[in-house]
Amino acid sequence: MVVRITPTSGPNRRKTAPSTVRVIDYTLDDGRDNPEQYRLLTTILDPGKADARDLALAYAQRWEIEHTFRLMKSQMGWAAARVRHPEQAERWTWLLVAAYTQLRPARTLSADLRRPRERRTRPGKPPTPYRARRAFRHLRRQLGTPARLPKTTHPGPGRPPGSTGTPAPRHRIGSEIRKTDPAGTGGRKKKG
Repeated sequence: MVVRITPTSGPNRRKTAPSTVRVIDYTLDDGRDNPEQYRLLTTILDPGKADARDLALAYAQRWEIEHTFRLMKSQMGWAAARVRHPEQAERWTWLLVAAYTQLRPARTLSADLRRPRERRTRPGKPPTPYRARRAFRHLRRQLGTPARLPKTTHPGPGRPPGSTGTPAPRHRIGSEIRKTDPAGTGGRKKKG
């Protein structure tokens, strides 16, 4: 079914043109006692471009992706990384994706360590990646490591006597520039 939707609230509701959307009603039977009814709105009006069944399955997969982002942000430190360059942020993201792809197969091997407020997992269903991450320290002990034990060594030679280290370069932050430079030139000298 194709319908037109007009905004009924908001400051620009009179200026906004109505949107034409396709409405898809479907039931998702995921094994519960009473399957839920869903109504999906899409701007893909042609059923030949996207079948209603494909859109419903893609929408159901969306929640898996949302939970992945939530796990990466809250538990794996995606948003807490202190990076200085965009390349570092991209590398950090790919490292977390690699770690997450290791957690997915580890779900079947790990024990279900749940907190008192959490429900038990259904029989035959593996724990969530969040719980697999929580049980990872126990799992790592079971699996071992392919690496050998580190060799015992003594400390390296260090700096030659009499030399001093050079301090790391520091860059001023925008607020520091404003405090120390009332003219607002950013520390640059004027030409002329």
